Amino acid sequence: MIPSAKETPWGNVLVFAQNTFYQGKILNIVKGEATSLQTHSLRHTDIYLDSGVLLVQHNGVKQKMEPGEKRHFIPSDVYRMVALEDARVIEVSTAHTNEKTRVEDRYGRK
Repeated sequence: MIPSAKETPWGNVLVFAQNTFYQGKILNIVKGEATSLQTHSLRHTDIYLDSGVLLVQHNGVKQKMEPGEKRHFIPSDVYRMVALEDARVIEVSTAHTNEKTRVEDRYGRK
C-alpha cells in the first residue's frame, strides 16, 4: 500500500497502513482545531499522542491528554479530539472504515 495523505479542516491525515484487518493513520491537528464529535458502530480505535496537547471529549467527559498517553475507543463511544497545541496523533483501528457517524462537526461536514 502506498501511504495516502488527505487535508482536513482541522489539519491532515496520513494513512500509512490499510488492509482487511486494520488501518493505521497519523493525524496532525492544528492548535485550536477539533475533529468531529463522532461514534462508530463497529470500529475499535486506539490513539497515541506523539506530540502536542489534546483535550479529549469521550462519552461526555473531557480530559487533557499529554504526549506518550493513549486512549482506547470501542463501538458506540462518542469522542472528539481538540488540539490545545499542534498535535500529532498515531491512530490504529479495526478496518471498518465507512461506518462513522458525525454527531457534531464545527466545519459543517455530514
